[in-house]
Amino acid sequence: MIKKISLILLLLGCSFLLFPSEGDDIFREGLTAFERGEYFIAYRQFTRLVEEEPFYYYRANAVFWQGKSLYMMGDYVQAGALLDQYLINWPDNSYYEEALYLVGKNYYSQDNYQSALEAFIRFAEDYSGSDRYSHTLYWMGESLYNLGHIEEAAQLYDRIINEYPLSSKKEAARYRLALIEIKTREEKLLELLKWSHEEFLKSGQDGSREKAVYEEALKAYQEQVTLLSERERYMRHKNKLLLLKERALELKSFYLEQKEALLP
Repeated sequence: MIKKISLILLLLGCSFLLFPSEGDDIFREGLTAFERGEYFIAYRQFTRLVEEEPFYYYRANAVFWQGKSLYMMGDYVQAGALLDQYLINWPDNSYYEEALYLVGKNYYSQDNYQSALEAFIRFAEDYSGSDRYSHTLYWMGESLYNLGHIEEAAQLYDRIINEYPLSSKKEAARYRLALIEIKTREEKLLELLKWSHEEFLKSGQDGSREKAVYEEALKAYQEQVTLLSERERYMRHKNKLLLLKERALELKSFYLEQKEALLP
């Protein structure tokens, strides 16, 4: 009797594997909803699949799409939990590569840049030949940038530009490099202005030399900014440059006020 029951269960199992089930329809409906941007409906379909058909042979796929749907809805905490569950339980599934990449994006969306960086590094080590590799380098750069490691981030942006000229992240990397260059030049200008002003106050004499240094630094800065603006052709840079110009003018005004205060 036991053998007979076991045989029946085995046959039922084989039938389940060999013939389309209702799960196929539910899975397709979930994918269709996701493609339409109806992420909640997609999540509901994939959840139904997981809950109602626990032995469905696409269960791993359904869990992945649950997590991805939640990510698209902005529910990063629950999305992360499902993606972690997926990575632990189904390392050989076809969506594993994308899931690992998505884990990094999920951390980044929560401003958890250190965990995002670690996830992207892991992806880069395991999938160096992936189509997502240049994107991974970009998000590694963004994570480093937000962690304050500007030089390391710049190296990654530069690598994307030079090694992956067809990457859709090339212009984004170029833009970020431009901002880094502006920030670097701004810091140099402020340093020169501070030095010039301090030297002028120490001398207590005619500030013509210090003023000449200031004007030379400002001129060089403006020339570089102009070249940068022409090269990058981003309107967003224009607003940044205007803000820097206003700051330079404020410093110049402060410098002149201090000079007048020292005059007899």
